Amino acid sequence: MNEFSFVHTADLHLGYQQYGLVERFRDYGDVFAEVADYAIQKDVDFFLISGDIFDDRNINAMTFSQSYEVLEDLVKNDVKVFAIEGNHDKAYYNEGMSWLEALDYQGLLDLIKINSNDYLDILGDFRELEINGSLIRVFGVKYVGARTKELIPKIKKEINLVNRKRENADFCILMMHFGLDDQTEANLGEGYSYDKLLPLKDVVDYLALGHYHIAYEVKEWVFNPGSLEAMKMDEVGYPSGFWYFENNQSELLEVDSKRPFVNIRIDLENHASPGSVLSNVEKEVEKVDFQDFNKKPVVNLVFEGNLRFKRSELPIKESKKFFSNKSIHTNSKIISEREEIDFDDLDISKKKEIEKEVLKDLVRAQRPDLGGGANKITDALVEVKDMAVEGSNDENIIDRLRSCFSELEHCEEEKKEERKEKEDEKTWDWKEAY
Repeated sequence: MNEFSFVHTADLHLGYQQYGLVERFRDYGDVFAEVADYAIQKDVDFFLISGDIFDDRNINAMTFSQSYEVLEDLVKNDVKVFAIEGNHDKAYYNEGMSWLEALDYQGLLDLIKINSNDYLDILGDFRELEINGSLIRVFGVKYVGARTKELIPKIKKEINLVNRKRENADFCILMMHFGLDDQTEANLGEGYSYDKLLPLKDVVDYLALGHYHIAYEVKEWVFNPGSLEAMKMDEVGYPSGFWYFENNQSELLEVDSKRPFVNIRIDLENHASPGSVLSNVEKEVEKVDFQDFNKKPVVNLVFEGNLRFKRSELPIKESKKFFSNKSIHTNSKIISEREEIDFDDLDISKKKEIEKEVLKDLVRAQRPDLGGGANKITDALVEVKDMAVEGSNDENIIDRLRSCFSELEHCEEEKKEERKEKEDEKTWDWKEAY
């Protein structure tokens, strides 16, 4: 096989204004631009985006402009961009046209969709490139949620069918948007087991994934780049970036312009008073060389261990003042296993189970149509309650509530799409409007 090269990225989440800061909005655009510049400098043959270009399906003009400028730069430098739709990119049910389709229509990217042709039901929208005498075939499957598992054997069957109808590709790429279980130490939520993917290994050389924001690679054929910028505190410290493929080798690279995060942990068991905690925070601040960062960092201030005084006396606001001129934002979190409570005889784990069941019953009573989606909404509500109890700041709670509403909306959209598929109604073709 002759030489060719490409960049694989995903989960750009353009438009996300983390903590309500315009600086964070710019950060997501800056790292995308840096990866594009790298691709242009390396003169890659093509550029893959495996879903979630945008953070929200309803983007504003600044977000569209941000994506337009970077993609236009790639196109002007003859870098072909292939993309698939992630769960954040989907159009609203009654609109029919997504922002990715708008970018595709303007020639700024090539959106690969689930489509049929005279002999394929799913992969009819594949692409073929001949590069230095090698045939590269690119397939794409958008985010399909719970249907992923059932589509895997169908995808293998259709790739084999393409190989028989045409010719075997020298290199086969499949772009998808879902997560794999047990690939990182972080708790990333529900994913799929590697064993379910194994049938694809016979027909796919490079499985270009997106969805999970932490990078991983499996058996030199499954690749997930993660998000270029951290989306949550839990992702900090784990690898993420973009994959660069050349000479049949892949390398995970980080971006230089990524906003730094600083984790400071305070062991509460060592402190009998609020003043002692403050002194410890001040000492930890002095250990960090803030001048060494290319940008002001986000600080994650974590208080952990058993409290030896009342929670209300924990000096969170006073501790944050140490970072007022050193960071653009300071998160705070309390992880305490034991503190003074009025109901010592009640098993806390049992209490949490009861709370969760009560909330789940309330959700199902209000929205019986959600089905399995009620579990996701309940988990989000429990998390928001815990954040409030643990003293998390308002911005983090609001971010999680927004995520909760997004999950509810996603459940509703999936239900609507399932009903629509069953009814087999004809949808409005946005291209007829042009």
